[in-house]
Formats: sequence, C-alpha cells, structure tokens
Amino acid sequence: MYFFFLTAFVVLGCSFGEMEYQKCFPNGIEPLLLHPPDAWQLLEDLKDIFFLVYYSEDLDLSNTFPCLAVRISSLDEQRKSGRCVYKYASNTSVTLRGIKEVQTKRKDGAYKHPNMFSVQYHEGDKYIWHDIELVYTDYMYCAVLQSDFFGIQSVGVQKLI
Repeated sequence: MYFFFLTAFVVLGCSFGEMEYQKCFPNGIEPLLLHPPDAWQLLEDLKDIFFLVYYSEDLDLSNTFPCLAVRISSLDEQRKSGRCVYKYASNTSVTLRGIKEVQTKRKDGAYKHPNMFSVQYHEGDKYIWHDIELVYTDYMYCAVLQSDFFGIQSVGVQKLI
C-alpha cells in the first residue's frame, strides 16, 4: 500500500515538471503574463487622468467620493514614489482637491518589480499607510487593483488631447 502511494506521488510530481514553478501565483504565473504588474512603470506611463470605474466593497462612494479622478503630478525616480493630485465633487457646487504621496513596493520576493502602491488615508486622528496591489494593467487604458478599503477596483484612463 505504501509502495502504491509513493509511486503515485513520484509519477504525479514528475508529470508536473519542476515543483518550484508549480505554485499557482505568483512565481509560476508572473513570467507568463504579457504585462506583469509593475507599479513604478504604471506611475511613469500614466500621464493622463484616471477615474475609479468599479469597486467591489459595499461602500457608498458615489456619495462620499463622486467622480473621483487622479492625476500624477510629480515622480521621484530615486525613491520610486510620486505625488498624485486627486479631486472629487462633494456636491454640485463644490470640488474638493488634495495631494497624496504614493510609494511603490514589492509584495514579496516572488515579484520582479514593485507591484503595490502605498497611500496614507486619514483615519480618526491619524494617517495610516494602506497597500493597494496592482493585479493587472495594460499600462495605457486600464488597471485592476485590490485593497482592503475598496476591494477589487478597476480604473480607466481618459486620454488628454
């Protein structure tokens, strides 16, 4: 009986190739992606305004941050970070604006490039850093992000003419 299990384990293990690349994500998948996530490259490439198109968490963002739009204002090549200008309309007559520092980092060693953004949000009387993972991007029109606050997010780019 033990011989059967040992043989089955060896046969199945060998049939799947090298075990280090059999992890579902990210070691085995990232090299196969047409555009592996690179948060710094996305910051460098996005010269246009981008909008929050979709989010999965049950938040009332249409009332809290209606028409949320973000644009990169400056980049720091050495620190691989940048500043973003954001704005949203709190009602029909007031548009609120602000600037946020955005840092990039790698989630773990499985990623070749930084694949996360870190942004501070105001919570109570403190500012707390939150991570936003870059799941997918085509670096031109679309990015899919994941965070604890918004859940899965889709952002779209409006090309400036």
